[in-house]
Amino acid sequence: MDHYSITYTELSEHLESNHEGVSKIIDVRQARDFRRHTLEGAVNIPLEELSQHIQALKSPSLIVLFCNGGGKSKRGVKMLREKGLENVYYLEGGIKGTRKQT
Repeated sequence: MDHYSITYTELSEHLESNHEGVSKIIDVRQARDFRRHTLEGAVNIPLEELSQHIQALKSPSLIVLFCNGGGKSKRGVKMLREKGLENVYYLEGGIKGTRKQT
């Protein structure tokens, strides 16, 4: 775990303790993977399109990116942080990791 990651347990606790709409959960996988299985409340913005959405993502709310195993979302976090977004994290272990923690 590094300082830009969040576990599924931490994300669940955050969502339970905050009102809906406070956080943004973004699935950076391709649309076909998103349609197959995703996390509740997630929106799909493929990694390749993420830079086109920077203005819409600028907010004080928590932003959590996830993919299948964590690699793509980690790259997305790096790119968004380089563009000035500070409250951006990736889901440790990706969507695969959520199955291990449920």
